[in-house]
Amino acid sequence: FEPIMRLLTSSRIIFPHSGSGRLLLCRALSHLLVSIVKYTLAKIRKAARELLTLEDKDPRRLFEGNAILRRLDRIGVLDENRMKLDYVLSLKTEDFLERRLQTQVF
Repeated sequence: FEPIMRLLTSSRIIFPHSGSGRLLLCRALSHLLVSIVKYTLAKIRKAARELLTLEDKDPRRLFEGNAILRRLDRIGVLDENRMKLDYVLSLKTEDFLERRLQTQVF
């Protein structure tokens, strides 16, 4: 999960010098990025669905659910007012890709 998020939030990509090669590389990288985001989102949503089937006070649901929510909040995909597993299921690929284009200022 962490290496994928580092790739999503990185802003430094080195391109070759030729014009057409640069375009092909940009397309390939963007397709790869979208594929990685879709795969990551599917894993996160699957974990959230699995946790939502457990009881509200189940220790596993509390511990793992909070871990998922903290990670998504830390990378900037979920807001603090949407810190529930139900909102994790409503995440879309665009939410991750929009976050990649933003600059995080502390």
